[in-house]
Amino acid sequence: MPLWIDVTVPLHESVAVWPGNPSFNIQRHRMVGFGSLTNDSIITMDVHTGTHVEGLLHIESDAEEPSNWPVDALVMDVIVAYAPDVQVIGPEVIPELLKKSQGILFKTSNSDRNLWDETSFRPDYCALNELAARQMSSNPNLKAVGIDYLSIQSPFHSIDVHKYLLESSIAVIEGLDLRKVAPGPYHMICLPLIIVGAEAVPCRVMLSSMEKEERDKAESESNVQQSP
Repeated sequence: MPLWIDVTVPLHESVAVWPGNPSFNIQRHRMVGFGSLTNDSIITMDVHTGTHVEGLLHIESDAEEPSNWPVDALVMDVIVAYAPDVQVIGPEVIPELLKKSQGILFKTSNSDRNLWDETSFRPDYCALNELAARQMSSNPNLKAVGIDYLSIQSPFHSIDVHKYLLESSIAVIEGLDLRKVAPGPYHMICLPLIIVGAEAVPCRVMLSSMEKEERDKAESESNVQQSP
């Protein structure tokens, strides 16, 4: 049975958000301690809070939204690519192997610096530049690109980063927590919520190491061969 790693950022009132976006808030409107039969809560948040998936509707006024995607649209094999020593992910950072992948998740200095432990937004996070996004948009096999902070593009690059990817039907997964994930190939299960009309939606993302699966399989076959 595969060992799944949850790479979803928990939603809480101190989680960092994009400048100008409302903070995540949860509030009880019914409480057992105050005479209600149940505890019921209301949450308020921007849909780009925490771990979320963006569709083309994010940058176009009349485009497909994630609620229309098949349930298994983001169930795929991906590669976690480690880029620890760069501030910007350009084409030179993307190895040939990644150019043939169905999904790429970038683990960067954002993870090494534990940016998710900080409650304030950090504008100096690592992200893609336009050239890298354009290169990846030319890959017909690529279906998803992810990053380990709030946006696939930095505040210092243009919206073209999003455009190249989303206009090529490449889903953008932002807000991943990859700190406990080693580079390599993984099975990914990413399940976006169905929120009709939303350009982006919160999601739960899990990874299972394909390398560990192969090691476990080889070890199991070796044990069988050694049995009397």
